[in-house]
Amino acid sequence: METLVFVYGSLKNGFEHHGQLKGARYEGEACLAGYRLVLYEDSYPAICAEPGSFRSVPGEVFSIPEALLLELDAFEDAPDLYQRTLVKLSDGRNAWAYVIDSTRASRYPALEGPYRAGPSTGRLPPE
Repeated sequence: METLVFVYGSLKNGFEHHGQLKGARYEGEACLAGYRLVLYEDSYPAICAEPGSFRSVPGEVFSIPEALLLELDAFEDAPDLYQRTLVKLSDGRNAWAYVIDSTRASRYPALEGPYRAGPSTGRLPPE
């Protein structure tokens, strides 16, 4: 059985951790409304719920086998750092996403627009 996962950072196509999705099938781009993107520890993106917000986080959706979902949990340090959460995408599909809690997210700077780090650096490119 397969399930959908929404990714918004280093797991996206062309980014440094995309290899973690080996065996996944790309289902296209998507947006997640009511969430905020932050730069965690000056290195990696994270999202947190922002109820009532007009913000949205762009990303990609992949269909993955259930076994890979458990591997992603370990990679994302869930549930200690990220929590795997079922979210409703702007197009109506349900997908899993790795989310941090709002209290933790409040310590990090918000990112506007999509995560744009280079494929091997994990950091934002200079403006």
